Amino acid sequence: MGQISLQPEPGMSEPVGDDPRAAAVRALIAGDAALALQLARLARATVGDTLEVLYCEAAALIACGDPEGETALQNLRTSHAVIAMKAVEIDIPRLLEDSTYAHGVGVSLYNGKVMGPAALALGRAAANPASAAHAGLLQAQALHAEG
Repeated sequence: MGQISLQPEPGMSEPVGDDPRAAAVRALIAGDAALALQLARLARATVGDTLEVLYCEAAALIACGDPEGETALQNLRTSHAVIAMKAVEIDIPRLLEDSTYAHGVGVSLYNGKVMGPAALALGRAAANPASAAHAGLLQAQALHAEG
């Protein structure tokens, strides 16, 4: 298993100028959720479905009070965790089927302070009664640390 970087992924940068990503973030910060949502959707159309654009759209949906925002955010967090785990060659099918493997992966990610993927792996590990208590405790701590 490789090391997961806590640095932004390639291509994820601070949007500047008239970039719709930057405008959407500025609108969120200014409290204009409806404008932020429009700009995030414009960003998806022009920049594509990058993680940063999708997170911005989910945040705007939540800020608008749309219950789909919570679902979008949860799905995005799961997808992002899987992308990060695949990047370091974690065997995702095995993670889903082998709770002992999931526990080892989860503990390793937790110790590396990579909390989103750790929480996902530890959730799978909790299916094993032999490790459920430990996995559940670490998963709760990872979710707490993640925010």
